Amino acid sequence: MKKILIISVFMVVAITLMVLTSGCLFYEKEPVTEDDSKYIIGYVSLLKHLQSEDIEVKTLGISRQPFFSIRSMNLTLNGELVHVFDYSNITAAQKDKALVSSDAQFIDNTRMRWTGTPHFYNSEEVIVLYVGDDKKIISALESGMGAQFAPQLVEEK
Repeated sequence: MKKILIISVFMVVAITLMVLTSGCLFYEKEPVTEDDSKYIIGYVSLLKHLQSEDIEVKTLGISRQPFFSIRSMNLTLNGELVHVFDYSNITAAQKDKALVSSDAQFIDNTRMRWTGTPHFYNSEEVIVLYVGDDKKIISALESGMGAQFAPQLVEEK
C-alpha cells in the first residue's frame, strides 16, 4: 500500500512538471496594461490574430538567422515567408531590435541585401520580419503589432 502511494505521488509530481514545462518554447503572458492588450503578446497570440485577419498561416519550422541572437519560427502568410522571433523577455528582444538600423539596411553594422522590401515589427518580446509588399500581410501585422520599427516610414507633409 505504501509503495502504491509513493508511486502515485511521484507520478502526480512528474505529470505536473511536464505540464508546466511543455510550453516553454513559445508562451503567453497577460497584458501589463490596457494599452498593451491591443497588440500581440507572444507567438500564439500572433498566430490567432493573423488567422482572425483571414490570413492563411502555415508553419515551416525553426531556423537560425545570422543577425539575431535566437532562432526564428518560419511561417508562410498567404504563401509569403515571415520570420517570427519570440524572446524569453522584453530586454532580450529590445537588445536585438537595437541592432537594426532605422532604414533596415544594416543589422549590427552588416549591410543587408534584401530580396524585397523588409518590414520589422516588435511587440513586447516578439520581433517579426516580413520581406515583401503584400498589403494584406502588412496590414494584419500592423493591426496586431503596431507600426513597423524599421524601415522607419517618413510621414508626407
